[in-house]
Amino acid sequence: ALAPDASVQMLREEGPGVSIAVPVETVDGSFTARGLVPGDYRIRAQRPAGPDRGLQLATADLRVDGADVAGVVLTLAPGAELRGLVELEGGDLSPEIRARLRVSGRPPFSRTHLSAEVAVAAVATDLSFVLRSLHGGNVISVHDLPDGWALKSVSLLGRDITDRETTFSTLPEPDALRVALTNRTARLTVRTFDADGQPAPRMTALLPADPDRRAGGIRVMGRYVAFG
Repeated sequence: ALAPDASVQMLREEGPGVSIAVPVETVDGSFTARGLVPGDYRIRAQRPAGPDRGLQLATADLRVDGADVAGVVLTLAPGAELRGLVELEGGDLSPEIRARLRVSGRPPFSRTHLSAEVAVAAVATDLSFVLRSLHGGNVISVHDLPDGWALKSVSLLGRDITDRETTFSTLPEPDALRVALTNRTARLTVRTFDADGQPAPRMTALLPADPDRRAGGIRVMGRYVAFG
């Protein structure tokens, strides 16, 4: 059983980048989800911070094959804390733009914008940040980038983790996580055709280097021009 004041969320994976919330009943620290169709699910529990503790989290992945599932146990614990630094390639950003940047760590099941299940850190004017309450596997993203800028890479203690689900632990290094941004982006023109060789105007090319920041562009009669 979970703490009585803990909340539980359950998501069903519908496909790459798509998940649907499933209703969950919670009573005195126990939770029940009914009518589950076969598939992959992620369960996340959260307990708000109290006078003598910080935010506590727990996650679990579950595969349902049509039979009832019992005995799922979630153990609440404080999330990891990571300090990091944003690096700029090809130019600089004004203090005002730097202050708008956000770095997040979110479960791969979550493909929505910044939500309650996402750990978010504001970027300071010296480009440092602190991510707190990281729990389970997370993908690092950057939000509110100005036009012409894109996420180039993410590294943890020198190891590339760009677009990779990573389970983090608390680290003391002030720059354990390095996030590189660049304004040296390319322009790509894509033409889409149907099986008969005709332009396919309803097709869209998406280039999600960051799941929250797809390449900007315009589409005209099957021709998609992407920027950044």
